[in-house]
Amino acid sequence: MHKTRSHTRKRQEKPKQSSFSLLLKIFMILGLSTFILVCIFWNSGQEVDLSKLQIADIPYSEMNSDIKKLPQEYKSVAYLIKKQEKAPWFQQATKRVEEHRKSDLVLVLKDSQGNSIAHTDVKINLESHDFHHGGIMSIWQFSGIRKSTKPYIDPKIYRSKFLDLFNATGFNNAFKPKLEKSHAEHLPKAIQWAKENKIPLRGHTLIWPGEKHLPKKVLEHKDNKTKLRKACNDMIRRWAKKWDLYEWDVINEPRANHMVQDKLGKSEEAKWFKLAKQAAKNPNVKLYLNEYQIVSGLKDSFKDSYEKNVQDLLDQGAPLHGLGIQSRFKFDISPEQIYKNLNRLNKFNLPIKGTEFEVVDLKRKLSNQQRAEITFQVASTYFSHKLVKGLYVWTIFQSSKTAMLNGKPSWGYSSFMINADGSLNANGLVWKYLFKTLWTTKASVKTNELGIAKIKVFKGRYKVSFTHQGKKVNKTIQLDKNKIIEIKL
Repeated sequence: MHKTRSHTRKRQEKPKQSSFSLLLKIFMILGLSTFILVCIFWNSGQEVDLSKLQIADIPYSEMNSDIKKLPQEYKSVAYLIKKQEKAPWFQQATKRVEEHRKSDLVLVLKDSQGNSIAHTDVKINLESHDFHHGGIMSIWQFSGIRKSTKPYIDPKIYRSKFLDLFNATGFNNAFKPKLEKSHAEHLPKAIQWAKENKIPLRGHTLIWPGEKHLPKKVLEHKDNKTKLRKACNDMIRRWAKKWDLYEWDVINEPRANHMVQDKLGKSEEAKWFKLAKQAAKNPNVKLYLNEYQIVSGLKDSFKDSYEKNVQDLLDQGAPLHGLGIQSRFKFDISPEQIYKNLNRLNKFNLPIKGTEFEVVDLKRKLSNQQRAEITFQVASTYFSHKLVKGLYVWTIFQSSKTAMLNGKPSWGYSSFMINADGSLNANGLVWKYLFKTLWTTKASVKTNELGIAKIKVFKGRYKVSFTHQGKKVNKTIQLDKNKIIEIKL
């Protein structure tokens, strides 16, 4: 017993390691790592052999961010932001964001002779997220067409503010076959604008199979199964072939809209997906099933119905590539419950898009700050989920002059993010803060003696710039996973 106590005292009396010693060890480890890299990858002429380069073996470089923590423009929502960022649910979401939304980027800079460009400052700016923080446009407001029932927005303001907040788009009504006559002629210019600004464009929708949503030339055959089937197939085939889009909502809201299925059979839905894939102008098109109150609703029966619909389509061999979740929040739902609802869809392992995001009043009356708080919670939770690939705001500018429409709350009256003069509502400020300030990369990093820099950044499209021998170099790169990218002059 005496020996044991004596031995314990000796261990307790062991001198503590000094801070200087700890720092010395860290520098020695970093130096050794660099020495090993030099030995492995340095060939004659100071060339790096990329075939031997392993991302995990490269130490991270020191990155200097050019972004202020909370710029002055967010002053009116600063208290809200700080409060939400301290919440336990947000801390968990932040951990998931680090895991699912970022990747390691290794830059290898070489001159025209293949020699390493060492000790060079490199600016790395995120131009567009891999995640689609999208906005759904009105063809009338985009085109500057005046409608007595719609607030007029200067199209220059409309387009410039869209680019300030969003990186993907679609149209609320312009791609619906029933509205072809009044909308289609305005689409080519809008499609060209989206292409010029590198904005991915999704289509909504190929068929909305409820009686009040189908074109007259389809409805006139509703009592003849053979002709009704042909009319629906012709509509889907022609519409998918007409527009070069990267994804489509093939079917919209089949739970409540099933007149065609009632007459032709539920199995018709899988055939529509197959037909859309065969006819699509874009051979790489992704096809979605769009439904409401799956994540934003309270009824488990709605969730059960959607999941069964998805499974039935997959069992029938439908080319279903993604799950369209409308995300119109009418009820009070916590961030934890939102995440739980999203997790119900994990079993399908399919990409998820929030296709029609709005925070609407219904029976509650929300203040601008309350709407912004819900926006913060929804956007953060969706962005943190591994399968969610995008969230699209349905009403970006005010789209209705009245609070009530046909006895129901008008979604476009109060849920919009941008005012007619281009200023942002509280929910618009929160949206911009999350996607343009908090979750972005605007930084500088210095290459080591091998011309290598490694950083962990958000997935997306980047502009990389540096100066070598008086010449400024700009490159655009795409990061979608851990990647080594060589930039050679």
